[in-house]
Amino acid sequence: MARKSTSKTSVKVDLSDVGTSALVPEGDHPFKVLEVVRKTGQDSGQPYLVWKVQVTDCAGSPIYENTSLQPQSLFALRGMLEACDYEIPDEAFSLDLKELEDLEFAGTVFHEIYEGKKKAKLATVFQLDELDGVETDEEADEEDDPETDTEDGYDEMSKVQLKAECKERGLKGYKSLGEDELRDLLREDDGDDPEEEDAEEEDEDAEEIDLDSMDLKELKALAAEYSDDINLKSIKKAAGDSSKKFKRLLKAELEELLSDDGDDGEDDD
Repeated sequence: MARKSTSKTSVKVDLSDVGTSALVPEGDHPFKVLEVVRKTGQDSGQPYLVWKVQVTDCAGSPIYENTSLQPQSLFALRGMLEACDYEIPDEAFSLDLKELEDLEFAGTVFHEIYEGKKKAKLATVFQLDELDGVETDEEADEEDDPETDTEDGYDEMSKVQLKAECKERGLKGYKSLGEDELRDLLREDDGDDPEEEDAEEEDEDAEEIDLDSMDLKELKALAAEYSDDINLKSIKKAAGDSSKKFKRLLKAELEELLSDDGDDGEDDD
């Protein structure tokens, strides 16, 4: 005879719509490597690495990412290592999988349907400092230091914004400068306070922003200004797991778009 449950030994719950794991939301997130193990494909018999990674800015179950060890597919492994800021030698080397644990990187998450259920996957990976909204300890210290605060607002501007300001003013030689040098150039120009703009610098206007000197974060910030013309999701999908391919495709899109803008400007009378 079945034993009758009492209120002290049983609870009433409805688990019909509750999954067994928390799904990481779609979008860009920081991650930490929990474990990397070497496995062999059952069908192919070829070796590959399984990365177990954990999102760190929200609740979510670990995500598993595979990178092949076959020579023609090592680009995915290189992309993961570069995203983790792992120093890659210029020659063959022995990769200690234990050294990869606790390394941090950033990735773009998308959801796919697997056996009727949503599953979080990584569309692309990139370095943590390229993730919007994530600041390094050095950046946090600078924000807390009152001596670094200025009234001109240049310290709050990104490299893209600084270069755009230099271009608008018609300043020369700014394309190869770093952020601090750009700020110095702008402050020097503030001190000179020229009374008239050089109208001859029409050619300088045609000079495009130096995309080659931008990192992925800066390229994404520039792309955001052209959100009506650039579809980041389609670029991420085309790039797959390679952050370098994503950066290359995004740069190509920006180059074409900026080139078109320049051509339109020349046709206007």
